[in-house]
Order: sequence, then structure tokens, then C-alpha cells
Amino acid sequence: MHLPAIGRYQMSVLRIGFEPTVLPEFEVSAGETRDVSVVMHAAPVHLAKVDIREGTACRVNPDSGLMVARAWEQARRALLTTRLSAGDVPLVGEWINYQRTLDASGHYVRKQEVHAVRSPTAHAFESVPAERLATDGYVTDGMAYAPDAEVLLSDSFAATHCLKLVPSQAERPGMLGVGFEPTPERAAIPDITGTFWLDTATAELRTLDFRYTRMREEAIDAGAGGTLRFLRLGDGEWLVSDWAVRLPKLAEPGRAVLTGALSRLEGRAHVVGFEVTGGAVNRVQRGDSVLYAAKGAAVRVQVVARDAMVTARGARLTLAGTDYAGTADTLGRITVAPVLDGRFVAHVTTPLLDSLGITSIEADVQAAPGARVDSLRLPSARDVLLAACPQDSVRHGEALLRGTVRSEAGRLLSGAAITVTWRIANEAPGDSAERTLGALSTEGRWRICGVPRGIPLAVRLTSDSGSDGRDVRLDEGEALGAVDLIARADVAARRDGPAASRALVEFRVSATGGTALDDARLDVSLPDGRTRVVVTNAGGQALLPDVPPGTLRVKTRRIGFVPGQVAVRIEAGRNTVPILLGETALPALDTVRIMGDRRIDARFDEFDTRHLRHEATASLDESEIAKRRPLETWHLFRELPGVRMAKDPTTGAMRPASTRGLKVDAMKGVSLCFLTVYINGAPVAPDFDLGNLPMPSELHGVEVFAGAASIPLRYAGAVLSDQTCGLIAIWTK
Repeated sequence: MHLPAIGRYQMSVLRIGFEPTVLPEFEVSAGETRDVSVVMHAAPVHLAKVDIREGTACRVNPDSGLMVARAWEQARRALLTTRLSAGDVPLVGEWINYQRTLDASGHYVRKQEVHAVRSPTAHAFESVPAERLATDGYVTDGMAYAPDAEVLLSDSFAATHCLKLVPSQAERPGMLGVGFEPTPERAAIPDITGTFWLDTATAELRTLDFRYTRMREEAIDAGAGGTLRFLRLGDGEWLVSDWAVRLPKLAEPGRAVLTGALSRLEGRAHVVGFEVTGGAVNRVQRGDSVLYAAKGAAVRVQVVARDAMVTARGARLTLAGTDYAGTADTLGRITVAPVLDGRFVAHVTTPLLDSLGITSIEADVQAAPGARVDSLRLPSARDVLLAACPQDSVRHGEALLRGTVRSEAGRLLSGAAITVTWRIANEAPGDSAERTLGALSTEGRWRICGVPRGIPLAVRLTSDSGSDGRDVRLDEGEALGAVDLIARADVAARRDGPAASRALVEFRVSATGGTALDDARLDVSLPDGRTRVVVTNAGGQALLPDVPPGTLRVKTRRIGFVPGQVAVRIEAGRNTVPILLGETALPALDTVRIMGDRRIDARFDEFDTRHLRHEATASLDESEIAKRRPLETWHLFRELPGVRMAKDPTTGAMRPASTRGLKVDAMKGVSLCFLTVYINGAPVAPDFDLGNLPMPSELHGVEVFAGAASIPLRYAGAVLSDQTCGLIAIWTK
């Protein structure tokens, strides 16, 4: 110790769990270095034997109350050593600071950001100065503060808080508490009240729990406060090992709040989530000596496969709202560590499920230091088939065929045409026809539902990079089949080699309103007299390869629409034939028909330009929509500015209303002001139900124009009026 001056000194030696040892006074003269030998004769402190008879005494100093003083002195010694560490050789700490968003129950992590720190320091956790907290309070300017050792040992904290003893509680067995609360004079200042918890066997400080005062009643009831946990290092010093401040997020009273699918008015603010700010020390060392290394929590999951077609190998787990992720080993085991404690929503997917676009499997998992293992069962092949295919396409025992498309250089190809063809019995005795199902590859992947089992199938690939062909047969028990194709310039789509003048026909069937129609059957009579049958997929699309140029006669049937036939002339190369079906009119060809090897779609130009320039109030492109993972498209607008979703009490339709104000009508009074909705540049009916929008995966982008001033000029003539509330533009792929 470096003494401040010469003179007479007295030394007290404090050791947690024992009474103080007081040494005789001694003189220190100028330039003298004195060695002091200490013999510890102090008796141990037995906190468990303290009889609590008075719990409301406001006594702070150790000599003002024996019962409070004994317990408080032990806590104070631990706090004191955390503060004295600054004068010794500095500790090197590794810790994380994090921010979390929890759900309304406070149990599940919805979002998390973590920042790692490594620095020589005596304090991984530091608060603002004690004098500022004493003057301004613990909640100021929208910020809530937690106390550190400097604050808890300060004179200002002692002068403004009453101490009391708190008995052991069921959730803290073997613990004795030193409670504190603000003095009555601080009733008007935001402060904290809480408890230090000490181990009655060792008298060591374990935890500080505190709650804020002078906040909104709803926040106090929800448990606005925090926790500090203390750790004794190997060399006897102490530090705050982890800390957290937890504040509830409240929905303001009298505002519309979305609950499930309903919009209601709240009379009292209620909790819609929690924001947690905190940190945790992972490692502490001095020089080469490691004084502390946290084991950390972990998530352990055993992925179980139900059959050999859907394997657990390569399954990937992610924890919602975080960057935590892990991949299964050959036995289906996934370990993610270290992670912060808490409950998470886990998303598990496999390469097969990803290739089919099937939503990941969700499960609740617990991150804990123990060896708990959560089991998660993968769907069966039959479940995968039903999830990936329309039920009608597999109602007679059909299967799903899938695969990849690559160039000879190994590059995944998009836009390649894949068809599966087989022979079927025709209506005329002894005659037969061919049925074809087709799909275009997306990012090198393709799938076709409704493929029969037990008969020969011809799989053909046609693309700008080349062709390929495979003959396969699915066993009766094989629900999922796989064929990987390679586009080779020197391989013909047909074994006998096609002529260069053959055509590829892409049919697109939709309703007159623009909605793509799946499961539409097209009986196509080819110029050479053959008959081919194709069925549209979920996107209203059907492919017909290797067609001789000429006139096609197409009979179109689809339940709920008027059947009929059209004739269309096709040319060599790639042809797109859009067919419109109506409930009361015969099928018709759309005005757009593209021929050639490539199709150009410029209808997204205006959206992409506005998105690049940030001209809309809110704008999401395809990748941003995918990151938000909405279950339905209308869920997107719950999170975008300027829009709140309202349910029509008469029709049940979900409609977008403005958050900027209400609509006032001299005859009808005050009502919600609804936004105009455009889909692919065309307006929809005013009472259109956003619940009927295409799925999020079918969207190219969405835009919100929250006021008249932001609406693009191309819509101005049809939309703008003195009561315009805004516009939503939706663009489908």
C-alpha cells in the first residue's frame, strides 16, 4: 500500500465469511517501508442463524444495526474487491454486450444482437457516476441505468436508500437477502429497489436483483428491472459476471392494437414485448493465468428421421432472431454453443426441404449449461409429398420428381425447361396418347408433382446451354424421386436427335383477373397428328417440348371455368402462349405472345427504379420479403409505416387503413381511411381482401405510399382526391 502521508495508522483485514480482524495501531515515518504480519483470529459469520424480527429498519452504516450490518458487510466486501481491482495488475476480460427482444410472455427470444469485446479492464460492467444517479434518478431521457460497484458503495447510495433483511425464498434456497429501497424523500425520483442475495453457508455475494420505481404502473407490474450476478475469481477478487436490464414494451392506451387477426382498441397500456440489454463475461485472465472461463449455455438437438427418403444428415438449425446456427452430423446431432441462456424458436431444415421450398420445421428449444437434448422429428416422405404438391395432383398415388440442372461447367441454370412424359390410354380403344408435365428450373432446381409410379418416364431438359434426357421408373413405394440433369451442347433432348426447327411451348393459364390457375388440363393436338396432354402447375404454367412448328389446337378445361378450345400458330424456338379463362366466357389468347429463345419482362422497371431511389414511404424487394419470413403477404403491412390492418366487421376482409388520420364525411361521419391497392399496375376493388393476395414467395416487391404527396404521377389521375389516404402497390413474379 502506498500511504498518503507519515503518521499513525490502524489496519483492518476483511475476509468474506468472517468477522473483521483489527490490528494494533502503528507508526510510519518518512521514507519507511513497514512489513505487517497478519494472523487471522476472526470468527466465522453464521448468517443462517440470524433471526429476522424487523424487516423495515432504515439503517445503512454497519454500526447502526447488527442484523443488517452483518449481512451488508459481507456484500460490501465483495463489491469493494471489484473496485480495488483497478489498482492491481489489470485483468484482461473477454465479454459480450447484447440487446434482445423478447415476446410478450418474456420467455422467447425474437431478435438478438451480440457484440464481443476483449480489453484490459477491472470492470466489464460500468454504470454512470453515482452522483448523477442520485440527482437525476435511474431512468432519464428514455434510458434506464443499472448500478455498478462504484454506485452501490457510494455515500450517495447509502444516504438515499434504506436497508432491511429478506428471508430465504423458495426460488433461492440457502440464500439470505439484504434488501434496499429508496428513502421516502425520493418518492418523486425514478430510483431502484432490490435485494442482494448472499449464500448463508459461505456468506458470499451471489446476485443483485432490482426493479425500477416511479415508472408507469404497467411497466412496474411487468417487472421492469434488472439482475447482476457476481463471481469470485481464483485469486480472491470479484467481478460482475453477467448483467441484464429488462424493460417492457407497451402498447399505448386508446390505440389500435393488432391481436391475431383482429384490430381492437386498448383502454390500458399492455405489454407487447420486452427489450433486454445486458452482457456476460466469457473469460478473465491476468498475464498467462486464466482466472475464469465461462462454460456457457448450449442448444443441443437430435434430429430424428422417420424414413430413409428424408434423412437427418446435413440438417441445419437456426435460432430465430439471432445469428446462431449449426449443422447436423452423420447421426443427426446438432450442437450450437456457446449461446446466451433463454428459450428460442428453432428452425430446422434439410437440403431436401430447401430444394422443395418447404417451410422449415419449428420447435421450442432451451439454451442451458446442462446436457439437455431436444428431439426434433423430420416429416415422412409422404408428409413432404403433401407439403410440396397440391393434394389433387397426388390423390391417386402419384409421386414427386425433382432434381438439379447444371451446365457442363457445373453452374446451376435457371430458366431451363424440364418435362416428364409418359404414355396414357386414350378414350378410343387401342389408341394412346402422351401426357407431359413440365417445369422451369429456378436457381438450378426443379420439381414436378403428379408423376405416376411403376411406368417408364422420359425426363427431358431443354435450355440455351444444351439438352439432356433420362429414362427413369419410380417404384410403387417411392414417393420422392430425384434426377440430376446436365445441359450438354452435344446431347439431344430426344435419343434420335431433334431437328433444329423444333419448338418449346410454354403455356400460361390464368383467369381474366390475372390470377394464375393451377391444375388446368390442356389437350394439345400437334401438327403431326399426335396428342399431348399437359397440366398446369401452381403458377399456371405447363411446358411442351419438342413440338413441330405449325398450328396447335388446344382444348382447355378447368373446374369452375368455361371449357373450350383455341388455335395458335407456333414457330421454331421458344414460344409463350398465354391463355385466359373466364367463368362465363370461352377461353381466349392473351394479346402478348413471345417467340424466340429468350423472354424479356420489363414490367418491374418502375418498381426497381423507385426502390433504388427510395421514393416510396416503405419498399421491400424480393430478398427483403424473404428475410421477414411472413406467413401470409398481408402480414408484411403490419410492420410497414403508414399502414395498419383492419378487419371488416361485415365481410371479414383484411383491409389496409392509414395511420395518419381518419376520414370525415358529412353524411357518414368519421371512419377509417383506407389505402388504394394496385396489383401489377392495375387497381383492385375497394373492398378487396388482402388475405387473398398471392403468397410471399410469389412476390417481386411491395410499396407503400403513405400520403398523397408521395404517390407516383402514373397513378395520380385515378387515385388522387381531397381525401386520398395513400396507395399500396404489389408486384408479383
